[in-house]
Amino acid sequence: MCFVGCIMRIPRIPVALVAAFVAVEIFCHAARADTILLKNGDKLEGKVTAETDSEVTIEYHVSAAILDSRTVKKDEVLKVEKESPEEAAYGVLKNYKAGTTLLSAAPLEQMVNAIHAFLVEYPDSKHSGELKQNLELIEAAAKRLAAGEIELNGRWLGKDEIQKERVQLTGLALYDAMQEQEKRGDRIGALNSFAEIEKSAAGSRVWPDAIELAEKILPSLHRSSEQMLQTFKIRKAERDQAMLLLSGADKVQTMAAGQREEKQIEATVEAASKAGLAWPPLVANEKALSGIEAKATDEQKRLAAIPTPPMHRSIALATEAQAALARADFPAAAASLKQALALWSTNEMATRLTADLSAAQAQAAAAPPATPAPEKPKTTPAPAATPRPAATPAAAPAPAPGPEKKENFLFSPAAIIVAIVAVILALIGVTAYRQMRAKASVPLE
Repeated sequence: MCFVGCIMRIPRIPVALVAAFVAVEIFCHAARADTILLKNGDKLEGKVTAETDSEVTIEYHVSAAILDSRTVKKDEVLKVEKESPEEAAYGVLKNYKAGTTLLSAAPLEQMVNAIHAFLVEYPDSKHSGELKQNLELIEAAAKRLAAGEIELNGRWLGKDEIQKERVQLTGLALYDAMQEQEKRGDRIGALNSFAEIEKSAAGSRVWPDAIELAEKILPSLHRSSEQMLQTFKIRKAERDQAMLLLSGADKVQTMAAGQREEKQIEATVEAASKAGLAWPPLVANEKALSGIEAKATDEQKRLAAIPTPPMHRSIALATEAQAALARADFPAAAASLKQALALWSTNEMATRLTADLSAAQAQAAAAPPATPAPEKPKTTPAPAATPRPAATPAAAPAPAPGPEKKENFLFSPAAIIVAIVAVILALIGVTAYRQMRAKASVPLE
């Protein structure tokens, strides 16, 4: 899927750069299969390319694109460890994963082919299970990409969502191009990509990262343009001095050659200007070099005045709001978005999510309240059939209904009071009786 060509229509970005945005960089790294342990404690990892009785040479990566080699004496070496071809291949393949941002299926197809080749070559490898699991995930991601989806920071986006995320994806593709150009030493190209980000996607989440990368590039570009301008002036003076010593046809031919060269350089500068590039090419032209030197100085001052830490914090808050909105936690989303916009008012993600939040709240408010499902009527079980009693010869007539039973008097308050009074009277009577008996037993004088 040509993301840049089909969605953004952004010029000057090679499709290969967009395809290379997959969050794996294994295609530009050689397998570090061999290790040399030195007696001083150093460890060299890379590929042993030569070994004799007295020395050993190892090739290793200084950076992703730069190889170097080192030869050490055998008496400095403690141990040389060489991995098997299977382990060396696995050392690369274990990093073959889909990543969290996918704009093209091309790199995934290369991963699939490489893993399949390993499984055929080493069917009994102890790493087969792990690689098969990675392969399933890669193939699933490739199918989604082939169907028109893309993955952005771990989220899969359909065609409608791609359009919504247009600013973010534009910034992402341009920032990737900027990074690749900076790695290749194309500082002018990187700064032109930066200018395009500022023009098309200054509110995207990559904007603060792009500012910081531009601030890193500008000082070295300033030095380069200054040195080139000084060299250009010295050579021009030397050429002018040499012209004074020429005459006739030699002078005419030399002057014509110099003029043709100058016109070619001027045409290159003019073409860049007509293309709308913010930065002219770094060529041997006094006007272009002077313009680059002055522009680099002004740009350093301008970018130094832009605070990027609040932007990074604003992006983090907008990401939190997006998660809160997904789970319909509107208060949390609103609070995070308010803080995000206070820190960075042109944060595109926060601005867009604020509109999404308002729409979601309106939709929730307009939705009719959910009515509970009617309860099923409770059914009372039918009484169990009682067995019919056996017939008796003469059934006794049913007794006539008597008067309703009244409350038991023995447990009523009145009965309790009567009982207490009766006990008191009985005690009085017993006391009186004892007194009479006592008097009767006393003898008369």
